[in-house]
Amino acid sequence: AIFVDVDGMVKEGAATNVWIVDREGTLRTRPAESGILRGVTRTTLMDVAKPLGLAIEETAFSVEEMLAAREVFITAATSIRFPVVSVDGKTIGNGHPGSIAQNIRETFFDIAEKTVI
Repeated sequence: AIFVDVDGMVKEGAATNVWIVDREGTLRTRPAESGILRGVTRTTLMDVAKPLGLAIEETAFSVEEMLAAREVFITAATSIRFPVVSVDGKTIGNGHPGSIAQNIRETFFDIAEKTVI
């Protein structure tokens, strides 16, 4: 489940953070200050995405923006990325997991292999 606030803006999942890659290619997630879980995975993912040259914005986005996004994925402490390929029967992007989320995931695990004791 993805929760939405009274203004129609995406908040977060039941135990996940929600991310989109918008039409301009910007990686977006709601600001932690707006009442969502900050999360270690969320913070780490932002650090991982920067060296990949991705523009990152902590800005609220609407359900309509999510449905129009190139990619949507969710993260949790138990998993770096779960692709979202449809919402309420509406296809996201091309209906397949996106390449940007995959690149972030691979980079995350490359770093983890080098830094885990």
